[in-house]
Amino acid sequence: KSTIGLTVAASHCELGRLVIRLRAGEYEKGGFASLLERSMAPFSKEPWDQLARSAKALGVQFTVLVDGLNECPADLLGELMQQLRALLLRYPADVLVTTKESQGVAGLSEAVTLVPTVPNALTRGKILALYEIKRPDRISVQFRTPYELSIAAKCESELSDQSSLEDLHDAYIRQFAPTEQMRAGLRAIAVCLHEQLRSSLGLRELTSVLRSRSQDMIPGDLDEVLACDALLDTARHQVSFRHELLGQFLAAENVVVSAGSGSDLGRALKVPGNAGLARIAVAIEPDTHRSLEALDDLADPGLFVSGINGEFGPAIAELVRTQILQVLNKGVAATEGTHVSFTAELGIGQWKQETPWNPGEQALLSVAGHMLQQGWFVDEISELVNRSDLLCLQQAQILKAEGSGRPLSAVVTSTYTSIRPVSDRDLAVSYLVTACQRTMMMRRSSPERVAPGLARRFAADGTYQWGRQYLALLLIEPLDRDDQGRFASLLRRAWDAGGYHLQLEALETAAFFAGSDEPHRSEIVSVLRSLETSNVLLQSSIVEALSGFGELEPGLSYEDLRKEISEILRLDDRPEARRAAAAIVSNQFEPQNIVGPYYDVVAGLSSADRLRLLVLAASDDAF
Repeated sequence: KSTIGLTVAASHCELGRLVIRLRAGEYEKGGFASLLERSMAPFSKEPWDQLARSAKALGVQFTVLVDGLNECPADLLGELMQQLRALLLRYPADVLVTTKESQGVAGLSEAVTLVPTVPNALTRGKILALYEIKRPDRISVQFRTPYELSIAAKCESELSDQSSLEDLHDAYIRQFAPTEQMRAGLRAIAVCLHEQLRSSLGLRELTSVLRSRSQDMIPGDLDEVLACDALLDTARHQVSFRHELLGQFLAAENVVVSAGSGSDLGRALKVPGNAGLARIAVAIEPDTHRSLEALDDLADPGLFVSGINGEFGPAIAELVRTQILQVLNKGVAATEGTHVSFTAELGIGQWKQETPWNPGEQALLSVAGHMLQQGWFVDEISELVNRSDLLCLQQAQILKAEGSGRPLSAVVTSTYTSIRPVSDRDLAVSYLVTACQRTMMMRRSSPERVAPGLARRFAADGTYQWGRQYLALLLIEPLDRDDQGRFASLLRRAWDAGGYHLQLEALETAAFFAGSDEPHRSEIVSVLRSLETSNVLLQSSIVEALSGFGELEPGLSYEDLRKEISEILRLDDRPEARRAAAAIVSNQFEPQNIVGPYYDVVAGLSSADRLRLLVLAASDDAF
């Protein structure tokens, strides 16, 4: 991205424009003027503002290149953007921003933004050929970006098709820093930059830091480290790594070599400033058991997912899998003797296990729920859900005997929904369902699909199998024809099982099946039309579901609503006019395919009529 940015900058210079290149990683609090001075200094003896004023007076056009916006310290990003907007007000310019992520760019609507993407297979082949890699088949598929492929060319002989990104950075750094003394010096630089949330530091300041932190480093060693120009950029008396990933790798390596044990490593990585280094540090830790101890201490579901997917090696993957199986078995055993207490006014209860789940166990249960959509742990989770459903049935019977009005809804809400935070004494299945539901929400907004047949394995014929029905609803695939064929039956069984949130989940899932092929679409519509309930909210959800299938006509037409509003405005300030106006204004926020085009009609009124309608609505006591 920087290369493209500099190419554009050079071409704009050739066109006679004044190009201002700002390195976002060098921004310091209150130091925007200094940043501009550093940008101009190599090219002009004049102060930056005088140069800019002269260019503006001569009619010279400006280009501002903000290089590496993602490298700006997070707490200073807002200030940098504010200062940049102020600069553009004084000196209108074309703006080019390079960044690894789009966060922060929204404040510059006029900017052209370069965000790098992963090359496709054809582009990857061209990049490998450009760097004259001798054995393209030996280059790991984990190396995807042009940067990764370019440095892989430098150390091709030391890599295999199974090498990780951490192996790549280790081999590349070792080529240019072969001694531990040099590597320790590079680590000291990386730690200094990381701690200060900087991508570069002044040479004098950094030299002082190195001398204070590396007591054994003599001046000659220090010069050798700073002369490592393959890894370090020391231009303009500023020191930075050639790529920020090199600095991240060395900073993470420093945490690993400084930790006395796996638990020490985990605690060090839990320090907020080191959170971004955890994935790299766990991957480069050579001792498998220390890595696992660190993972347990961190209790991060995302890191456990990476572990079980093999990103930290096959040994860690097997150990994490074993841990998840153990915690699932513990969840089955924990259903014995568990009791529940309910908050009567809300109808929501809280399971209370005798022994709380520690943070690592909670994370592992969440990972099991996340991995379920890929077909992992199905048999073990089925057993856990069966035992939990039995416990729910027993508890519902107890509540009914005690006179509870809605025992099924209370139990289902307390076990299988994510409307409340999961506590450390909840049932294991609650962690699973919460994680599975979160994964489902992300999956249904992306092209990713679940492993085939999972919904069938969890759908149950029994009346009280709430958990099995709930998981089946989360795992069913609307694009799969077999799942389209079984959804009508699942919808019927989930509704008959009872429990408000299970029934609501079934109706919300139905919306994803509106595009089903025939005869499955008609079967689903037939079930929706047969559902009966006295619950107003569920009735509304049934109507919305049928509307999604195109089975309902809007209540009023555009012309009917225009006439109604005209009549309301004619009545002026009468109580019935105020009530009717309040209803119309409120209906703007209801589904228009059900209630009618209220929003469009109100938006189409003249400014005077719309104001009168809103004043009438605001005057209604119930509004």
